[in-house]
Amino acid sequence: MQEHLDEQTTRTSTQVGNRYLSTLINSELKITADKVDLEDIEKTRGATQVNDPFNDISMESTLVTIDTGKEVIGDVADGYRKGQGLNMANSLYRWDDATAVKSKWRKTKNTESGYINKGKINVTGGTGKGNGGTIADVNITGMNVAYGTVTNDTNAEVKIDRGYAIQGTDASILTNKGKIEVTGKYDATSQSNKRVNFISDPTPAGKNYGILGVSDTNNVTYNLDDTGATVNTLAINNDNGTIKVEGDLAVGIYGENRNNALASGVTINYNDATTASAGIDVENKNVTSQDARGVGIALINGSNTNYTNNWANAGGVITLEGFAGNLGAFAATDNNILTGKNGIGIYAESAEINLKSDTFTVKTEDNGVGLWAMDDSHVAPGANHQKTFQYNYNGANDKNGFAMAFGGRNQQLTTASNDLDIKFTNKADMNVSLQAEKAGTTTGTTKGIAGILVNTNDGADTVTNRGNIEEDKSKTNVRAYGAVVNKGNICKLW
Repeated sequence: MQEHLDEQTTRTSTQVGNRYLSTLINSELKITADKVDLEDIEKTRGATQVNDPFNDISMESTLVTIDTGKEVIGDVADGYRKGQGLNMANSLYRWDDATAVKSKWRKTKNTESGYINKGKINVTGGTGKGNGGTIADVNITGMNVAYGTVTNDTNAEVKIDRGYAIQGTDASILTNKGKIEVTGKYDATSQSNKRVNFISDPTPAGKNYGILGVSDTNNVTYNLDDTGATVNTLAINNDNGTIKVEGDLAVGIYGENRNNALASGVTINYNDATTASAGIDVENKNVTSQDARGVGIALINGSNTNYTNNWANAGGVITLEGFAGNLGAFAATDNNILTGKNGIGIYAESAEINLKSDTFTVKTEDNGVGLWAMDDSHVAPGANHQKTFQYNYNGANDKNGFAMAFGGRNQQLTTASNDLDIKFTNKADMNVSLQAEKAGTTTGTTKGIAGILVNTNDGADTVTNRGNIEEDKSKTNVRAYGAVVNKGNICKLW
């Protein structure tokens, strides 16, 4: 289909002459235009507007690169995008070598479909329930793939208002080497004609994610290998990139094992060793809701909650490597993960958590947990006092803080373990005493701080701790504990 447009330009100054609808499959495409506008502006901005020709290309099983210095923009909540910014499916097959006389007909790989961002993606349209008369939250996605790959490259940026900056399902590979930001705030400045009744959000809100990955979904059936077997895996990598998210629920990295993937095939690799500043910031400094929560890394076992201990198809593997943080200090340069009130640095269900660096440091505020392990999770097996988890409590003096917590959801009995030494500080307050509490002069909490909390769902569950637990850079003489056991059993081997 061809449409002739006389000397028209898009709002990003792309000249449009003859216009074609085209299809691109099993290919590669590089975006070299200065700006690509994903918005359906003929509908959202008025009849005199011209849509970007990029939107005339239907694509599948194709690898798209946004070149260095180029930008992808637009309100993607309305029109043909329906909340998806850049979206790629991968159901197709291809010849292994299209130029050969004889070639294998095979499934397009997850590494051959998706997006590589070397530039900047800044898409909008996420709004909260009630804004503009909406009956529910509207979340958007910056980049979304199924059985594909997303790489946010070094010095590249992905920024959205509300929703998911990067999302991938069904054996996808998701990597951040650059910058990800989810503001949690819709900005009504220069909004489309369809949003004249919308207002700017005064503070961040909603459920927002930097990276979200699910190993397998029932909606997609083409995550297959060449034999036709389902590929149920997930790989999420933060390779010295930064992630900042704000909202009622702000999550830096979320990975889920669904439909019983092998745990060894569901991986989250987090590395901020060369950033010299927190790789994940979910402090929620601008959020006013008292119930808001920031979670740095979450690995969810969405497959089964009635399995035998150490089942190979539950949970996954988290590998951590960080720059050397500082106990008793609370800035981004002192901590690998920053959280705020109700914050959780790392939450893991039925996971193996490995630490490659000598230390890893998490800061929380009121009622926070540095590392929360569920069911048959094992933290740094074999560390043997060579590695340390550091917890900086920086909350109010009448709230709680826990360096580690062990809990349970599984219906059958589980065993968990920790091999990391634990050091925690109570707001670097050297005089947390009963007298100071009565005088109201403490900055550190007097309501309870502990190295380990055990609160499983079955009294016969077992947690084994082989690490040393120590308070450092503060001195708490009231309600400070090495370990607190509410339910379950703890075996102390230090």
